[in-house]
Amino acid sequence: MRTRLLVSLACVALATPASAVTSSAVLLKCQKVLESRVRSFSATLTSNLVSCTQKVVDCKLVQEIDAVDPTACLASASTLCSGKAAKIAASRTSNLNKALAACGLIPTGDITPFLGGLGFFNVMNDCGAVDVTGLLTCLFDEARCDTERVVFRADPRAADSLAAVGQGAAFPCVAP
Repeated sequence: MRTRLLVSLACVALATPASAVTSSAVLLKCQKVLESRVRSFSATLTSNLVSCTQKVVDCKLVQEIDAVDPTACLASASTLCSGKAAKIAASRTSNLNKALAACGLIPTGDITPFLGGLGFFNVMNDCGAVDVTGLLTCLFDEARCDTERVVFRADPRAADSLAAVGQGAAFPCVAP
């Protein structure tokens, strides 16, 4: 009987998550803010990247199909595109800082567990992150690359468009 009791207690101890230092309200706020900020950054990236590449495609197609000189159009596209990388970088910084404000003080031990935490244990390992700041930085970097890849799949001419206006290097995830 005593052996069963000890085994039962051991099983309960293994199944019970370690108690978190951070309250569930703070963890849930972190998760909500993080998801919102990543979506906001991805939306800004998409709209700025697409507006640039579409303008260049417009110029090039008019040249290719209608034999119209693209010089003025490409100059206009270059002006439009030249500020996009800075807007995207500013959006990343702003959104990352807002996520850090909500999550940055949460101990890593409360972010990583699946039970009683937010479940970022695999992401931390995959990113090589050692703290919450490293984790969030990695998440925003991955969101950037994922978003760029989607845009470049939807617009096969995007890399050529960015190169045509000298912006190819500003998009390292998909640059040729």
